[in-house]
Amino acid sequence: SLTSVGHKVQILENNALQNIDGLSQLQFIGDVVKIEDNIQLENLDGLISLTSISNGFLRVDGNTNLTDISGLSNLESVSSDFIIQENPNILSLDPLSNLTSVGHSIEIKDCDLINEINGLSNLNDVGKNIVLSGNDNLTNVNGLMGITNLEKLVLDLNPSLINLNGLSNLFSVQREIRIRNSA
Repeated sequence: SLTSVGHKVQILENNALQNIDGLSQLQFIGDVVKIEDNIQLENLDGLISLTSISNGFLRVDGNTNLTDISGLSNLESVSSDFIIQENPNILSLDPLSNLTSVGHSIEIKDCDLINEINGLSNLNDVGKNIVLSGNDNLTNVNGLMGITNLEKLVLDLNPSLINLNGLSNLFSVQREIRIRNSA
């Protein structure tokens, strides 16, 4: 069974694809994971053995039926960007509880059903930016308690955000904090 891909795994624009379970033994991906615009995809269970992306990024984008990201529950680090966006039916980020390090940026955008980000509570190293934008039901950022330093923090268009208590351990932001049209 497939355990390693040296460069890219791209699963793009598959209108009938419901699962990626056949990839469940995949432990290592060298550079890029893109799972985009698979309108029937319901979960990421096929990535359950993946622990790191050593030289690249993960992007889960535009999978309108995706509700469950438990397949990412063993992911510990991503060397560049970690992006989850325009997946309006994801219910929770709790499966990300093993994620401790993102080398560049983490972006959670336009995931309307997510109301908290506690699944990111073990994240203690983000190299540059955190962007939380367009998450209609996000009420708090408590999952960011482990973050102490950033280059940039953006909280845009999160109309249900009621407090910033999760930023209480943030010590330094090098460039910018932008909180806009939130709360």
